[in-house]
Amino acid sequence: MVSRRRFLQGGATSFGFSAFSLTPSSALAGLFDSCSGANQAIVGIDLAGGNDGFNMLIPSKGEALENYQSVRSALAINPSGCVALNAGDSAGLMLHPALESLKEFWHEEDLLPIVNVGPLIEPVTKSTYDQALLPNQLFSHSHQSSMVQSYSDTKVAKQGFGARTAWLTESISTGVNDKVPLFDIGGGQIWTNSLEHEANSLGVSPPKDIFNDAHGRDITLFEQLNSIEQADNIYHQYYSKVTTDSRNMYAVFSEILAFQIDDYFPETRLGEQLEAVFKLILNRHRLGQHKQYFSCKLGGFDTHSNQLTTQHQLLKELADALEAFHNALKNAGLYDEVISFTHSEFGRTLIPNATQGTDHGWGSHSLLLGGAIQGKQLFGTYPSLSDDSESLLSRGRVIPTLSTDQIHASLMSWLGLRESGINTLFPTLDSTSGKIKPQVLDIFKSC
Repeated sequence: MVSRRRFLQGGATSFGFSAFSLTPSSALAGLFDSCSGANQAIVGIDLAGGNDGFNMLIPSKGEALENYQSVRSALAINPSGCVALNAGDSAGLMLHPALESLKEFWHEEDLLPIVNVGPLIEPVTKSTYDQALLPNQLFSHSHQSSMVQSYSDTKVAKQGFGARTAWLTESISTGVNDKVPLFDIGGGQIWTNSLEHEANSLGVSPPKDIFNDAHGRDITLFEQLNSIEQADNIYHQYYSKVTTDSRNMYAVFSEILAFQIDDYFPETRLGEQLEAVFKLILNRHRLGQHKQYFSCKLGGFDTHSNQLTTQHQLLKELADALEAFHNALKNAGLYDEVISFTHSEFGRTLIPNATQGTDHGWGSHSLLLGGAIQGKQLFGTYPSLSDDSESLLSRGRVIPTLSTDQIHASLMSWLGLRESGINTLFPTLDSTSGKIKPQVLDIFKSC
């Protein structure tokens, strides 16, 4: 078993950085300015199914509390058991009790709740809804997941904003077998994939050694295919290279996922994913990667029934895994170099259904966490939940006031994406023709 000390020592000198183009047309111009470090990682966590954000941040006073309790009825959460933020907002927003593990990050000014966010093409109110340009198939899981993870436009495009950022900023590193710094840990995620570059799809534990069965037959075949110098045609040469590359990648990633760390991670779906992410970040130099993109997934948020119990369990899994992950980053001296963010395809209806659940909505809330984030504040505006609110559609579907594009473009700007790149990747934020302003939000600590 490889020790953490030996692992880090070996990885730090294995590979160098790739070259960068700093031509005026490059979206990377200014990568090495005072706000962009040489080593950075972004970790997205898909709260798949549609997280009820309005039961993740709960009002605790005044008219906001009265309206919340009225519209949510049996699904209203008593603020007496919630995590106080004392952010100075009129609603007195608090965290769901299951997010208790994140309280210390709030006090350390590294946790930032994003209020009322969702896919948008242009600003919308209840009065303009019927005439507004809306995201395609607004309340569909598959369509909105694509919208959120690519860009909000009139078409569904499975071009992930993370993978496209890595390509535009020319931060696709060359390391082991030229593997890109894009990792789909949760499976089926769009934002770390694109036509130019496909993410490395990894599990959370070392795979079976496919090159060695009990009788040694696989290794014999491998050795035969590996005899490139004996190849008599290009097909033999090609398959020889494939088997060689596969063997190399198996050895490298098995070692990464198998080595022992001292840090605690919960044995949950998300805990295991973030532990794998942590090991890959520790090993970034060995992989020849300085900017890394990770997509994780926590499913189960499609709470059409029994929402209170189900969401409590899911949010606790989220908070405990994030706490373990960011504490491990602190211990490794990497805390300021990594940002985690949550995203979900849509929120839920505020009005419950007949089975103590909710149905597909629109606006929701999300979380950003990391040493570079300017936390201990609420970013965005909590909408009025009154009957005559311009923010509410039928059944209490909330119209978002912040665009997911703005959040994701801001995170990509932290990784080096500039105005021209944002114009390309996020048409709704185009500096000349886009209707959503501004492109980049003030969510980072000063450099």
